[in-house]
Amino acid sequence: MGIPHLITFLRPYAISFSLCSNDVSSDSGFLRRSHHDVIIDGPALAYHIFHLCVATRPDTLTALDALPPYRELGERTIYFLDQLEGYGCTVRRIFFDGHLPPTKHDIRIARLESYVKQLITYRRIYPNAPFRPNSSAKHRPSLPAPSFLVPAIIEALTRSSRYSPLTSVIPSEADAYCAQYTHDYGGLILTSDSDLLVHDLGSRGGACFFQDLEIDERDHVVKALCYEPCTIAKRLDLKKLMALAFHVKSDPGGSFMQALRRAKQQEQSETRNVNYLNFMDEYKRSSSSPSIVPDTLQLPAKATIILSRLDPRISELVQQYLQSLDASKRIRSPTTYNVYLPFLIDDPSRASAWDTSADIRHLAYSILEDSFYPHSVHRGEGSIMEYNRRGTRIVGSEVPLPNHGETRKQIGSLRSMISNYTPLFAAQPTTSKWRAVATHLLLSQLHKDTAHDTTITSLQSLLPDIFGQDSTKTSPPYPPNKKTSLKTSWQTVHLHANYEGIFYSLRMLRQLVDVTLAFHGTNIGECQPTGLLPHELQEIQCLLEDLPCLAEFFDDTNQDEAVEQNKVLQAVLDKVRGDQSNGEEENGRVESSEGERQMGSDPRSPIETNNPEKVKKKKKKGKKRRKKTTNSDDTLIKNSSLDPTRTTAGSKNEANMYDVLR
Repeated sequence: MGIPHLITFLRPYAISFSLCSNDVSSDSGFLRRSHHDVIIDGPALAYHIFHLCVATRPDTLTALDALPPYRELGERTIYFLDQLEGYGCTVRRIFFDGHLPPTKHDIRIARLESYVKQLITYRRIYPNAPFRPNSSAKHRPSLPAPSFLVPAIIEALTRSSRYSPLTSVIPSEADAYCAQYTHDYGGLILTSDSDLLVHDLGSRGGACFFQDLEIDERDHVVKALCYEPCTIAKRLDLKKLMALAFHVKSDPGGSFMQALRRAKQQEQSETRNVNYLNFMDEYKRSSSSPSIVPDTLQLPAKATIILSRLDPRISELVQQYLQSLDASKRIRSPTTYNVYLPFLIDDPSRASAWDTSADIRHLAYSILEDSFYPHSVHRGEGSIMEYNRRGTRIVGSEVPLPNHGETRKQIGSLRSMISNYTPLFAAQPTTSKWRAVATHLLLSQLHKDTAHDTTITSLQSLLPDIFGQDSTKTSPPYPPNKKTSLKTSWQTVHLHANYEGIFYSLRMLRQLVDVTLAFHGTNIGECQPTGLLPHELQEIQCLLEDLPCLAEFFDDTNQDEAVEQNKVLQAVLDKVRGDQSNGEEENGRVESSEGERQMGSDPRSPIETNNPEKVKKKKKKGKKRRKKTTNSDDTLIKNSSLDPTRTTAGSKNEANMYDVLR
């Protein structure tokens, strides 16, 4: 994740060069031919593309309005790589992180909490209309990148016939694989991470940082700086750059000459301090064996392919399970599996938008758990911790996994609901069906989590906001159409985040089901009577197989889609209305039965609510409660709603979402 100042200190020792087709020139008169071969650090590529897209936005836009859609990010990525190859480079590999070591936990939490601070600052500067520029603001506050930036880039690459065979989500950190490949075959690593200069890149390896890369379209040339660690170390009279990097990191405020002097002393000293040894071990461990899958696990070819295409956060969970499994004994030791949910841009004054889709993710985790540890005796020996925003902090919450009976029940409910929508949208794009499914899940969950007086009218009023326009138009849910963006409120932003969370949770379910079936029949995925049967998982896989990619689901825009959106809205409303009616009838039967048991069948029984005075008092109390929860967004942010101890959606400590929306 970088060593501050290291690139700055070493820039005078880098080689500047330009690359145009097959002609190469450099300030040293020589550049290795192997540097035509480019190995790309995937996460760094994703954020470089994001910044390129944002740079094309007018300064008058807010940061929220300037967020590029996933389709644009994917297309810009392919265009960027095509440019590199057009000017003489050859892309050899693109590696994405599929697992980060536990030692990075504190750094990851700190980074996520910095995103929370960004969001709260943005919320304070734009308290009412998040898309309307604030003329009183001295500068435009920034926001984190789109929530699913890296998965969207991976999807774009794997859908490209040119770059798909070169793209891999690997079971470790991307920089370790980039370094190992460069050490073995030579080449130039494109990255933003100065850690690459500490790795052993071999005599034919170098690194180029995106910040130093310039593509001149007018002159059709690529200009860059190349850092060759071996060459730089020799010029500095060092064996390697390891000791120098350690002292630069240990004393961020020190000068380059101080760090260089200490590095030389470190290399000459026979005694090594513990901190330096730990620093060395971190790089040796990742470079010597950049794979964490135990040797005892025999992964079939199909499973290997699926693992290399997983979203990084999902891959990380699977890799943790693989590490914890002793295939020879199938003995499980108490283990905690960490899931770092992508950061959603929601309303920080409310509970996390991820809460709405928790049931879907818990179902996905349960299926994965059954695959690795089907025996019920192992349940409870491991736990999953989801790290997510809770108020102003990033907090880990233990996930309650449903038992086998609950899992089957949830699968049946989900199957029934999706099946009901399938024939309604048989003649429409698959995105229409899945937008309806996601909207249905969102509204059903919100209705369940809020007061029972939520009406179908209030639900209907939310649907146009979810799609980002009025009910006669069909723009995708995020970002909103420019004509309505100035009217968009934080309630709508939060609904968008709920919607995004639901779709991505469905995506997690699909990918984990794919993994489970890929492992079935191996020494990992043994099927047991206590767990789900293969045909049950195959049914889920079939239901989810046409789940659209991120760019299609969120970014498709078509001026002729008014009919499609109206059909989606009407289908969801009819379905939710039917569910509510069935629920009310069922509740009515239960309440009637309870009343008869408690009060007897005599209609003249002294039921307390028949007292008109008490009815009046209850109505007054209800009005007071509603009045308290109809505070403006600005009031919400000032009050105690940012308390990190707030519980999940639907608890008594939270503002009623529908009361606020009214």
